[in-house]
Amino acid sequence: MPKVEFVTQSSRDPDNFATTSERLINFYPEPAPDGSLAQFTLKSVLGTEEWISVNGTFVRAFEVVGGTAFAVIAGKLHELRENGAVFDRGSLPDSEITNIAGHGDAVTICAGGEYHVWDGDTLTRPDDGAFSDMGAVEYIGGYTIITEAEGQRFQWSALGDPEDLPGLNFATAEARDDDLLRPFAINGNLWLFGERSIEIWTRTGEASENAFARLGGAVVERGLKRFGLVTKIPGGAFFVGDDGVCYLASGTDIEPISRIGVETALAESEPTACFYYQDEGHKFCVIRFADRPAWVYDLSTGLWHERSFNGGAWNATAAAEAYGAWRVASIGGAFRTLTRNNMDDGAELRRVAVSRLLYMEGRHFRVPRVELLGRVGRADISRTPQVMFRFSRDGGNTWGNVLSRSMGDLGEYDRRVTVRSLGRAKMLAAEVAITEPADITLLSAMNVEVE
Repeated sequence: MPKVEFVTQSSRDPDNFATTSERLINFYPEPAPDGSLAQFTLKSVLGTEEWISVNGTFVRAFEVVGGTAFAVIAGKLHELRENGAVFDRGSLPDSEITNIAGHGDAVTICAGGEYHVWDGDTLTRPDDGAFSDMGAVEYIGGYTIITEAEGQRFQWSALGDPEDLPGLNFATAEARDDDLLRPFAINGNLWLFGERSIEIWTRTGEASENAFARLGGAVVERGLKRFGLVTKIPGGAFFVGDDGVCYLASGTDIEPISRIGVETALAESEPTACFYYQDEGHKFCVIRFADRPAWVYDLSTGLWHERSFNGGAWNATAAAEAYGAWRVASIGGAFRTLTRNNMDDGAELRRVAVSRLLYMEGRHFRVPRVELLGRVGRADISRTPQVMFRFSRDGGNTWGNVLSRSMGDLGEYDRRVTVRSLGRAKMLAAEVAITEPADITLLSAMNVEVE
């Protein structure tokens, strides 16, 4: 029986899904050892469990500064402790345009056009410097950087003092005629993301108003799609451009990395945020949508998968590594720990893999049997774990009934997971789903018998 590669990443384009039906939802691909039966194994994404709950509908920002976690929720700055304690540190404007930066004991926040500093004792609003309408904040090399809301200027604090904004410490990003959205520190340089362009500035080594200068020729002809669609990654940034394409930023250049399916989702759906987290050496960049599963890019493999909660949008809106674990903020003020428990906040974590299309040069064919390859006989959940199959014979347009098969009792390592007598098809696609609270790994290849 020949082995065919079952699935490697999410590729399905809703506008043209006849080209491929391939999807990974709550699975991600991990390269298999050389000589394996498949190129990749399919692993469950990290599940979630409750960490902290704070009253408030929207978590506007979530960051770790000086080893302590902070969040802005419903017009309040909250300090989150590892033991679950929550402290109200003061009021801020409640705005979607909010971010947190800082260094050491100084936590800086831009929210709804205002700039605030938490010094460990008091939340203050420093006197305005070069301008009063604050957009976003960043920290780089001892300076706090603040962009102008709906403007092209940015200002910086006195060295080492985020509460002192000298009136002459500013410059204008004027290589292109567009407003600034976010400042980002990348590899020691200051990236200024605008609506249609990016400028890269650097520290000069001089003081006060001469502290920053634009790198010669360092203007990128691509902007940021919206305020929240950029996140830091090791050595760079991941962002969605104003053209609806995903990019990696590093050095002084950007690299496009999105696929057609991702770009279709960005054009047709509502992306709300980008964020980053890690799992066992995998580095994940997330595009979260309000109305469909998130698209997730793995920096380690260059492959995409999708992340869902209850079949719809992922309810995580931001992520940060806090107190030795990756945590996510969710709608409703809930903060959860990412963990390999194969559950989603106490509910089932439904993992789905949809195969590529099996197409035999336009002719119909029979499929007497398929065999799923994976980790059988290892799930200790006090019952026999099940895997669910569905098959499409018309390229993913319609699907047959759900068929359940055993993944083997504990210790039943020779269990073969097969489905027989699938009948005739012109373009065969297979869907495999697992909801068991167990770490069940699949191979990305299936045995398929064809006549």
